[in-house]
Amino acid sequence: MPRRPGRRSSLFNRRPNPFCDSDSPYAAYDSCEPCPENGRCVDGKLECVRGFKKYGNRCVEDGLLTRTANKIAELLQRRVCDEHAQALCGQPGKISFKQLDISNMADELLSNDPAHLTADGIQVVKDRVLQSAHGFFETTSTDDEAEAFKCPDLVAELHRPLDCQVRQWIARNVVFVATFSILRCSGFYGAFTRDRHCQREPRRYMSRYVKSLKRLP
Repeated sequence: MPRRPGRRSSLFNRRPNPFCDSDSPYAAYDSCEPCPENGRCVDGKLECVRGFKKYGNRCVEDGLLTRTANKIAELLQRRVCDEHAQALCGQPGKISFKQLDISNMADELLSNDPAHLTADGIQVVKDRVLQSAHGFFETTSTDDEAEAFKCPDLVAELHRPLDCQVRQWIARNVVFVATFSILRCSGFYGAFTRDRHCQREPRRYMSRYVKSLKRLP
C-alpha cells in the first residue's frame, strides 16, 4: 500500500507565496509576501531599485557602487579644497564652484575610474556623489547671484602646503619674529649661541631679514 506524503514533506514541497504588488499596499499578506524594502514587486516578482541587488528575498545595497561613490566623493572634496587652499596661499586657485562645475568634475572622475560600471550604476554613483557634495560643501553665491559651493574654510586651511603654512605663520607673528631677531643680534642671545657673524654685522643680518619678510604673501 503506497504511503501518503506526510505533513513534514508537504511543508518542504510547498511553493513560496508570490510577492504582493507594490501598488497594492493593502493586499492580504496571507496570500502573498510583503514586497521588501528597496524593492519593487509586479505580478508577484521582485525587482530591486537602482543601487541594490537581489539576495534571496531581500534587496541589499550593491557594495561596488557604495565603494565607488565614497572614493569619487573623497576625490571631489580633495580637488575643491586643494583649489581653495591654493587661493589662500596667494596662488592661482578657485574658491566657489557652481553646481554644473561639481557635476562636470564628478563625470570626469567617474570616467577615469576603472570600476567598469554599467550606465545605471554610473548614474547611481553620481547621484550619491552629488548628494554627498551638498552635505559636505558650504553654500555660497557667485557674482551673478547663482548658487555655488565652496570648501569649508577650516578644511581648506588644512589642505595648505607646509611651506605656505610656515610663511603665513611668520607673517601673522612678525612682531615676535622681529623681536627674537633683534635680541639675537643684540648679543643677549648671541652671547649664548656664540653667533659672531650676527654680532659683527647686525645691519647686514637685519637687512636680509627685512627683505625676506617683504617676499611673504
